[in-house]
Amino acid sequence: MHAMAVKYGGRFIDAFLKAFNFLETQFGQHGGDIVKMIKELQKATRIIQTICAEAKGYKRTMITSKIPATKRSMERFLFQVKALLEHCSNVERCWIGNLKHKDLHGHVVSSQVYGDVDDDPNDAEQEQMETDPETPADENDNIVGDDETENEATPLED
Repeated sequence: MHAMAVKYGGRFIDAFLKAFNFLETQFGQHGGDIVKMIKELQKATRIIQTICAEAKGYKRTMITSKIPATKRSMERFLFQVKALLEHCSNVERCWIGNLKHKDLHGHVVSSQVYGDVDDDPNDAEQEQMETDPETPADENDNIVGDDETENEATPLED
């Protein structure tokens, strides 16, 4: 389903781009409505962008093969909207910013492989506490059990 959303989302944006000359001529009379329409389409492009990012992260080849064409369409949409608003409106109304990298559920995720600078120092300790691959499995289980009894910590809450 995500592959179809990426594929046909890009095609929809292409169809929308074909109407930009008309939108430019009508912007003087219907500027508010056109801006509302662009904002609604922007919500869809954010979702498509998130689907593309997740597909790349999870290496879903059925989706990743459709991403380049869709990304080109979204990039053209971005520049056409910026040109439309600069040409027909106040430049102050249009600005381009960087979005937070979110998953499909709306949770902010790291967009870098190596993680954020703000990472909790306990994360590094948890990574170091991973089991040693050279240690037999029985001893790895004991190591985790020993850590739990030494700390006598309460279970982690989600």
